[in-house]
Amino acid sequence: MKSDQSMDKPMGFRDSDSMTDMRLQKNKSKVTEKSHLEAIFKDLEHKVITLLKNELKRFKKLLSPDYPAWSEREVEDEEDQSSVREGALKITLHVLKNMNHTDLAHTLQNRFVMYHRKVKSKLREKCKRINEGLSQHGSSALLNEIYTDLYITEGWSGDINNEHEVRQIETASRRPATQETPIKCNELFKDKSIRSVLTKGVAGIGKTVSVQKFILDWAEGKANQDVTFMFPLPFRELNLMNQKNLNLMNLLHHFFPEIKELQLIDCNVHKVIIVFDGLDECRLPLNFQNNESLYDVTESASVDVLLTNLIKGNLLPSALLWITSRPGAANQIPPECVDQALITDPLPEVLLFLRITEPSYLCYLVYTLRRDLIGCSRSRGYPEESRGKQIPLDEVCQQHIH
Repeated sequence: MKSDQSMDKPMGFRDSDSMTDMRLQKNKSKVTEKSHLEAIFKDLEHKVITLLKNELKRFKKLLSPDYPAWSEREVEDEEDQSSVREGALKITLHVLKNMNHTDLAHTLQNRFVMYHRKVKSKLREKCKRINEGLSQHGSSALLNEIYTDLYITEGWSGDINNEHEVRQIETASRRPATQETPIKCNELFKDKSIRSVLTKGVAGIGKTVSVQKFILDWAEGKANQDVTFMFPLPFRELNLMNQKNLNLMNLLHHFFPEIKELQLIDCNVHKVIIVFDGLDECRLPLNFQNNESLYDVTESASVDVLLTNLIKGNLLPSALLWITSRPGAANQIPPECVDQALITDPLPEVLLFLRITEPSYLCYLVYTLRRDLIGCSRSRGYPEESRGKQIPLDEVCQQHIH
């Protein structure tokens, strides 16, 4: 008789049944999960196709002959749909190009207003704050809280005043008051016949800040909402591209990568404003007489040639231009290229009212400001090393405020 140790272990029928049940349950779970996934994707396919069909209907309307009658609100949807619409547009453009309908793809891309939201968002973030003080790092304020309109009037005949800027301030302070109606920055292009505006003003008067507020109001939806694109191109930054050879669209893409997929801008469909700030800082020759003429925005040339043709109206003739300059540099632009020439008031005491609420101190400050602005032209009231130099108005203000 064998011992218990030599006997085989009894078969575990219950364990085997349990394992079989687990396998069956696992397989059943996989089948259920697969069918659930198929159901989800079937529903997803239906929703995606419906979404694309709706977007294709919108794109078809954009390409219809009566497109200009469609308002931006009819073409755009809520802000959270912009990324969806952008994806649908990319798919549509890709398919159209594969179908050899490149012209139609470019037309649709040009008429699609998605890109202007990106430009607005970028400029809103860039312009909403302004540095205060004399190049103090980290000290900034909201532009909307401290800004007052710059006093701008007509009256410049195109002649250049070669006097020192502080002398011009002194002369202006003695000029009798007139009944001139000031022009607000947001209304520079209210007259539809005006394409180019040149505004001159002394250093520190607030030209650049006014440009910044002009752009911010557009980006925040407060003014000029009939404008699709607004492109600020400061001369200080354009100087750095002096050696480059590129076309106008490449130049815009350099400053605004957000529109790099936009190959053309139809200014007959979209209203465009280009702002050239700081003509006095321009180091480009701006040779209006000898530069070659360009009429194609896709034709490459030097930045200087692009700018002269843009200002002359050869490139983007329907685009609106605003140029700011100090008085001595304003003659770089030929008079025939300027539809309206404006001057800024060189005595901006009104700019102080937002920051100073004590009347007695405000009166004292205005008096002292006038005295020192006139005095510095006679080399009095400032240290020896600063005599004979032009002291910007905002610098004088800061010296007295602090």
